[in-house]
Amino acid sequence: MSLAVDESTDNSDVAHLCLYVQFFDGECFREDLLELIPMGGHTTGEILFTKIASFFEENNLDLARVNMLVTDSVPSMAGRDQGLAGRMAAAAPQVRSLHCLIHQSLLCAKLSGELKETMDSVIEIINFIRCTSSLQHCLFRKLLTVMSAEYKDLLIHNDIRWLSKGNALKCFCELREEILVFLRSSKLKKVSVSDGK
Repeated sequence: MSLAVDESTDNSDVAHLCLYVQFFDGECFREDLLELIPMGGHTTGEILFTKIASFFEENNLDLARVNMLVTDSVPSMAGRDQGLAGRMAAAAPQVRSLHCLIHQSLLCAKLSGELKETMDSVIEIINFIRCTSSLQHCLFRKLLTVMSAEYKDLLIHNDIRWLSKGNALKCFCELREEILVFLRSSKLKKVSVSDGK
């Protein structure tokens, strides 16, 4: 298994550690976003390693299965002694590390398989509600107010900022019931939504 690790800050200045994994599933190589781990404050190689090791332990994953670590070139990641690469090598000697510039758009915004299908459906519904007509969008926001929803509108995702998709999906999920009510009452039923999904 190979891990690509990147740290980035979202638009509310919260740092996140992104773990992207490549592995062989017995038939072919697969790539997937493994986890986004929220970080707090200053990050060191020790903190990064502790967060990753805790995630592996909590999810019954074995660090001994990791054979490659790819990071960017900042010392907290690539440092051979105090950085994440050095700490991973000390805990799992089979791990080899590379450092490079990891482009967040490739690392975090790339979706595949079921996640891509889900996000495409979510975006289609968001666009239907927000962009079909200004009246429809206004009626949806009014429904959210009447139903005392946590959000006052749906978020539009942005491919430039990788956390935007996650924020839009979270908002969509939290407004799922309101969206179902709105779509059922809408006269423009171009988009279909199934109840439990």
